Amino acid sequence: RVALTTAGFDFEDIRISYEELGKLRIGKNGEAYNENFPLGTVPILVFPDGERILTQSAAISRFAGKYCDLYPQDPLKAFIVDEIVDICSDINSSAPQSPDKEKKKELREKYAKEQLPKYFNLISKRLDESDGSFILGDNLSTADLTLFSIVDLFANGMFDYIPYETLQPWKNVIDHYNAVKNHPIVIKSKAIKQ
Repeated sequence: RVALTTAGFDFEDIRISYEELGKLRIGKNGEAYNENFPLGTVPILVFPDGERILTQSAAISRFAGKYCDLYPQDPLKAFIVDEIVDICSDINSSAPQSPDKEKKKELREKYAKEQLPKYFNLISKRLDESDGSFILGDNLSTADLTLFSIVDLFANGMFDYIPYETLQPWKNVIDHYNAVKNHPIVIKSKAIKQ
């Protein structure tokens, strides 16, 4: 949303609940996806013709970011942005799941101790190397928006059994989270609840 707003796209920001998504995505044969929700997930970007529907938040952000200064033209800077986006994807996708609450708790606590540090140590290193508040120094990028989103999941308790306090050893990651939240572009977009 921040990237689309910053790029100057005129778009309708529709936010739906998980319950609404469940109803909207049911396919013809009961699949959890259909032509309007190709992967059964959100976000989706529907083009003005209503025919082209693209998915994946990082791809949408990168697409919009190329129309403004949120995605760099420089190949090395673009690589760094993509690295952070991919790390954030790994953090999210590698978080253990289990229908058994006790097993999930055990797996998540182990994940927080053994895997999260490798991810956040590298993110913290990239922030230190940037000599600024953001991944690319003083310039906000799609990497910052993606990292903000991941940290926000922790801050809002969306990672069951991994409290926000788990991230406290990485002070610059927390500082980054606050810097993104308070960046004028982000505030202007009204995409993030303040």
